[in-house]
Amino acid sequence: MSSADMLNVQMLPEWPSASTALRRFLKALCGDRGMKHADNAVKLMCIDFAGQLAGRLCTEALWCESETPWVDGALSEAGVYSAGGVCMTV
Repeated sequence: MSSADMLNVQMLPEWPSASTALRRFLKALCGDRGMKHADNAVKLMCIDFAGQLAGRLCTEALWCESETPWVDGALSEAGVYSAGGVCMTV
């Protein structure tokens, strides 16, 4: 599974390990074989790749924020409200 695939499926319930694999990949990217590598070309590639991942994650976070009012409206119509991230029925 490539990093692009992990980004595409990280929020899907069918792929619960994708977000964990992505976190482990990012941790390795920041380690001795990534951004702490002696070769500057390796460091540059890692920084570029980390920037692409961060941009994609920020885009998804903004999209999720834009969908929040719609989700809240649908939950309230169904008689369900969220209290601290826990859904309760009315």
